[in-house]
Amino acid sequence: MRIRSVADWVRIAALSAAALVELSVAALADGPGTWVLDSNILVLNKTTGVTILSDTHGPEGGSVRIKLDGSVLGNYCDPGFEEMQFDWQFARDIHQLSEGDVVPATVSGKILRSQAPCNGDLAAVSGIWVWSGDAPISDDLQAQVDGDRIFTKIDQQHAWAGKDPHNVADQVFVRVGEPHPEPPLAYFGVEISFRGGGDLWYVYMYRRADQTNPGPAPGPAAPSTPSGLGATVSSELHVDRRGGDYDHFPVPNADPQACSTACAGDARCLAYTFVLPTGGQPALCWLKSSIPPATPSDCCISGIRTQTPPPSSTLTIEDGFDRKGSDYTQYDLPTSDPNLCLQDCSADGRCLSYTYTRPGARGPLPRCYLKSAAPPPVADQCCTSGARQ
Repeated sequence: MRIRSVADWVRIAALSAAALVELSVAALADGPGTWVLDSNILVLNKTTGVTILSDTHGPEGGSVRIKLDGSVLGNYCDPGFEEMQFDWQFARDIHQLSEGDVVPATVSGKILRSQAPCNGDLAAVSGIWVWSGDAPISDDLQAQVDGDRIFTKIDQQHAWAGKDPHNVADQVFVRVGEPHPEPPLAYFGVEISFRGGGDLWYVYMYRRADQTNPGPAPGPAAPSTPSGLGATVSSELHVDRRGGDYDHFPVPNADPQACSTACAGDARCLAYTFVLPTGGQPALCWLKSSIPPATPSDCCISGIRTQTPPPSSTLTIEDGFDRKGSDYTQYDLPTSDPNLCLQDCSADGRCLSYTYTRPGARGPLPRCYLKSAAPPPVADQCCTSGARQ
């Protein structure tokens, strides 16, 4: 997907985000079976403190930041001129969409700093087309492009495939329908090129649907795994936690305890998912640097690593205050209860402070931010915060 002669960053934000909701690559299947989203968006290159897929700057600059829950928090920055932030909210879970679906979506944003000629307002978008690697964009979106003098025609893009999602050098650009390497993983990529030459790549990882339902799981695992690092790892039978992977390895004896122990012994690990063997493939252990949401599945056993809190420590409760920064994990909460966030922080020795955000403050759901430091409190009715004493 290529955009040329771009002069309007506002429309770049609205149009490029349409590519981010591609979540069906059945056309990539090499043989029987369909493809399903295996993890959330892949990180192709890493910037400290920022989860982005690519940040290849041309003279105009530009980057996109993606939250692991699948929502989009983006910053486009033209150095010295402007920076604007936008939030996308979708009426449906974008991970459950199929090719051809149209999902109502809204975008809101604000100018963080601006100098002429880059200031402006973000436009609302309704009806984002979900498309596969060899399918054209929707007629509605094409009409928007054709009716806008600053855009030329958007060309379709094909797909990526690769063996190792953590090693970009092993990835190979392929056309849709061509055989791709084993293991059965596929990447879908969309390229957006700006006038100055900067490229942004949005990439999703998929696996075959028949790899996600290997049959009955073994008997219940132990409730938790203690470690010598003062950490405890829970065990969640029939639960998959997709995304946030920083490492994975085969488990020849198919023992989920080996995966739990590996997470308990690695300070980077906040969660794990053990995938049962199926179809001649060995069991796999996926270690995660975040805590993705739990999804019921017979494929897996998952768990969360918590650090033993220091003795005699308590957490303050600061209603109407935000503590910004120093997050080491964040996640949606099932109910609007700040005590859930407080309890999670209290149970994890790494957590020195927390912030709970109310529904609608930073997304439709309440959210918990656990922090490895104690930033100063700032008055804001969006939040309830606290810090260890």
